[in-house]
Amino acid sequence: MGDFLRTGSGGAGTFGIIVDAIRAQYAAQLGADPQWDPDKDSHREVWAALTPDERQIEILRTSTAPGVSRHHLGSDADFFDTTPQNWADGGPLSAHYAWLRANAAPSAHASPAISEERWHWSYAPVSEAVLDYVRADESVVEGALDQLWSYDPARFTYIKAHWRGYMYHVNEKAYSGS
Repeated sequence: MGDFLRTGSGGAGTFGIIVDAIRAQYAAQLGADPQWDPDKDSHREVWAALTPDERQIEILRTSTAPGVSRHHLGSDADFFDTTPQNWADGGPLSAHYAWLRANAAPSAHASPAISEERWHWSYAPVSEAVLDYVRADESVVEGALDQLWSYDPARFTYIKAHWRGYMYHVNEKAYSGS
């Protein structure tokens, strides 16, 4: 059983949306629960059965690996809470989202994400400069990430092979309008 399921949620209870493929494979153990819950034996059993790459994919659905987050660079921020239903049209934070769309986007902010996160906003001038640097110096960045992840290489096998997609895809999708 990986330490993340016990400690990665910071003792906050449920974390991370369970992806459909894992839910289908372990339907009996996971039931209708939408998120991983480390307090449930059945969830810990499923987590233990996942491959290291499957565990990393689950974590990366709602989090990121050290070194590839623009939150840590100061160019991205999450506003209020991160509950999708609260930000959906008609939800209690939908008015905040409407205001952000009307007022933040024209001043060089965008709402980038691998999946829609209406609470997640990026300051384009900084994040685009970071991406330009990374594109120009991928080998330097990759070396730094290898060093950063060297304390537990088995924990970072998937992200090591896919870090570009996580670093590039988020902003490029938002800024290109695709």
